[in-house]
Amino acid sequence: MMRALGSVGLAALLASGCIDLEKAYQGCVASGRCGDGVDAGSGGGGGGGDGVGGGTAGTGGGSAGGGSAGGGSAGGGSASSGGGAVGGYDGGPPCAPGGHPRLRCDAPIDLLTGGNGVTWASLAGNDVGFYAGWVTSTGIEVRELRNAGGARTVISEQGLTNAQLAVDARGARWGAAWLSDDATALKCLTSDTDAGFVLSLSDGGAMKYPTMALRATGGTALTTVSDGDDAFHGGHGLGGCPSTLRDFPRTSIGTNGASVVATSSPVGDGFVYVRTGQYNFYNGGIELLAELPDGGLQQQFTGVDLHAPGNHAAAVSTSGATVAIAYSQLNTNDKYEMGYFATSASFADDGNPLTLNDLSPGWWTASACGAGCVAVASITADRSLPATVTFLTDDTSAVRKGDYDALCNLPAQQVSDSSLAVATSGGRLGLLFTTPSTARLYVCDVP
Repeated sequence: MMRALGSVGLAALLASGCIDLEKAYQGCVASGRCGDGVDAGSGGGGGGGDGVGGGTAGTGGGSAGGGSAGGGSAGGGSASSGGGAVGGYDGGPPCAPGGHPRLRCDAPIDLLTGGNGVTWASLAGNDVGFYAGWVTSTGIEVRELRNAGGARTVISEQGLTNAQLAVDARGARWGAAWLSDDATALKCLTSDTDAGFVLSLSDGGAMKYPTMALRATGGTALTTVSDGDDAFHGGHGLGGCPSTLRDFPRTSIGTNGASVVATSSPVGDGFVYVRTGQYNFYNGGIELLAELPDGGLQQQFTGVDLHAPGNHAAAVSTSGATVAIAYSQLNTNDKYEMGYFATSASFADDGNPLTLNDLSPGWWTASACGAGCVAVASITADRSLPATVTFLTDDTSAVRKGDYDALCNLPAQQVSDSSLAVATSGGRLGLLFTTPSTARLYVCDVP
């Protein structure tokens, strides 16, 4: 996840499965841990459908200059049943304020209550289930919720006061990367080994914004950014965690956001690194990089004029052929907006940057949502509005398919210090939402 000049989000992609959330929720109710909290759409039906095939670990972004969903069939609903139905999909009464139809979600599952400093929501999923992670004022935790029922904590480390976390999962694999308390060590652990790895920069300096991407068949990539000079670092291994991080060349746009995604491209073992930045106040660009066998780099640069890119959240289509990037952008009226760019993972230099909406993003994520679909979920930075999910086609044309409100009654993100992560498992959309004291999972049908 990346936090530029404000807050952050994580982008992760999930595979197929069918999680037994009813059993998990019954246990949650019995223990008194499931409450109302913020209001998500409710309704029955759905849950089947195609799972996501690709896997990414992306970044999130902050509104002040920098910056997963999937499958499922839905049943029932009519235009008169609560005012939220679209084409037979009814998520219940619309949010106020809002204006979009509602996502149809199960009752929430409380993963953490009574916490302190909870943030940095990280969600991923694979054939096994969901992997939900978060940071507190004293450490990090990653929890597995299995498709077949049951949950367990897979990672927990305390004694960390300024942690940052990335989680990804694909196939039967899962992994996480997080920074040490002084941010000079990047810790990486995957399901391939119990040992884990610790990586440092060549100059021993502090890092920020770790991201991770996994391949189902093996291979793990990491990125991070130097805390002092915003230099971009990354690397991958063909098994578990990589053993080193290379320094990527500096460019004229600097580094406002950095991430890596796992694609179907034959270039760079399928790992595509993404950088967003600006070379003056209103102009910048988006750069794709891949490591070549001889140690060189393949690069693609797309300029973004009069809408300087800040931080970003990156994802990959279900086929692995398209890289999708949602980013904060600054326009010439000195207002932040949400930008979006989809381009081929094969470095075909295609696609065109576009403005997704004119709302200042506070925390956002992106992911595939089944064949032909990418979702961008966001919380607005400076206004009290619902968390919104925008669905687009997953090719380079990026045709908008619809906008849905996910969580109602949210204060402005810069006031609430909330965070959001989105992923899929079992053909359903998982939405991990944190406040400073709670971590809560919503599972929704995709329209």
